[in-house]
Parts: sequence; structure tokens; C-alpha cells
Amino acid sequence: MAARDLVLVLMLVILWGSTFTAMKIGVVDLPPLLINTLRFALSAFPAILFIPHPKVPLWTLVSFGLILFGVKFTVLFAALKLGLPAGLASIVLQMQVFFTIFFAFLILGERPSRLSLIGAGMALIGMLIFAEEKIEKAALVPFLLALLAATLWGFANIIVKKAKAPDILSFVVWASAVATPVLFAASLIVDGPQRVFSILAAPGWTTILVTLYLSFGATLFGYSVWNGLISRYPVAKVGPFALLIPVSGLACGAIFLGETFSVQAMIASAIVFLGLMINVFGDRIVTRMRG
Repeated sequence: MAARDLVLVLMLVILWGSTFTAMKIGVVDLPPLLINTLRFALSAFPAILFIPHPKVPLWTLVSFGLILFGVKFTVLFAALKLGLPAGLASIVLQMQVFFTIFFAFLILGERPSRLSLIGAGMALIGMLIFAEEKIEKAALVPFLLALLAATLWGFANIIVKKAKAPDILSFVVWASAVATPVLFAASLIVDGPQRVFSILAAPGWTTILVTLYLSFGATLFGYSVWNGLISRYPVAKVGPFALLIPVSGLACGAIFLGETFSVQAMIASAIVFLGLMINVFGDRIVTRMRG
């Protein structure tokens, strides 16, 4: 991976880790469907007025927008609303790495190297250590919803891979536009028009700041970087970087929400990081040693 892309993905890890705290704060005042609607509405408009339609098959744009932006994030917001801690959410969602590798093998025929599998396996052990500590205090339904969100993200990564979009920002903007009307209609049905329009008429500062952060930071910048990397590199090389997100997520949860960051979590972080290093640099080191 090029040095520039390495810096970008590490910036993304920090950004996406902090979004779980932002989402947890956001669902205090807003229903999940509505905050998701606002997030992707701002991701699409007004950018869609200036950014041309991406040159990709329509099915990839629609399926990505509905699966990832529509369903996956609504499910995740619902899990947070039902009490899933932000730190645990950041952990469970990164199971998408393993779902992505599995779907890439099943659908695209991508075969990860032995060292990539060893590194991913080590990172999985770290993830399980993370989860063992946190899951004891979490209800089953929110946990299962977060796991479903991880599965949907893994499948959406394969859609991006197959789309081969030449302009990733355009792809994200137009996919957001696909998701927005569907989410808004669902919010009107589930939350009720009176509640929806009363919130939209007088949004609080927390709602505004959280929505802007999720829209322009996590979505437009975040998914443009992530989807660009997914499209240029093998899935097994890019995906494991997401396993560092729980480290950032737990740290933000501890700082802003008072969630604990224990010695066990620190040990798990070190194991995840070591697994990631094996995945990213292992093949390169072995090649040089043989040379």
C-alpha cells in the first residue's frame, strides 16, 4: 500500500472510531430512521447539483445506497438506541472485515495469502477479547442488530468492488441520494409525521452538529477514502485496517461518554494491531527475506 493511502486509512480509522460516540449522542434526541435520513440527505444535497452521475451500472448504485446507507446504518442506530454501548458497537461492526473476506472469496474468487489469514485470525482473537469484556453488560438484541449491520457492510464492500467506480466521491453522493427518500418515507411511517416535522422545524444544536459531522466527515470523506481503497487493493489488504477502529471507538467512548477502557481492552488492542501488521507487511517481509 502506498504511503499516502496508508496515512489516509489511518486518518479514517480515527474518524470512524469517533463516529460511534457521535451516533450514540445523536440517538438521545432523534429516532434512528430520522437521524439516518438527515445524515444522507446532507451527504447528497447540495453536492448532487454539482457532481455528475457516476459511470457505474445502476444496480450497483441502488443496491449499495439501500443496503449500506439505508438498511445497515438504520440497524446500527437502532442498536445504539436500544442501549448498545458505543465502544462495543465499534467492535462488533468490525466483524465486517471477516464477512468481506468471506464474500470476496465466495463471489469474486479472491484468495487471501496464508499470512493474511494468520494476521486476520490474530486480529479476530483480539476482537473476541474486546467483545468478551463488553458483551457481558449488553443485551442480546442490540448485539445481534450490530452483527447484522456488520454483515450488510461486508456485502456492500463487494458491491463497491464490482462497481469499479472511476469517481468514488460521485458514487457516495449519488448512493446517498438513493437512500434519502426511502429513509424519509420509512421515518414518516415509523416515527409519525408530527414527530418528524416538529424535530425538523426546530432542531437542537446537538442534532445539527452530529448530523454535519456524520454527513461530511464520516460519509463523504470517509466512504470516499474507504471505497477508493477497496476498489484499488485486494479486500484482504484493506479490510483489516478497520480492525483498528475499535481502539479509536473505545478511546472516544471513554473520553466523551465515560465508558471504560480497561487493561483487557489495551491487550486486545495490541493483538489486533499485531495481526494488522502481519496482514499488511507480512508478505513483503517474507519476500525480502527470501530475496
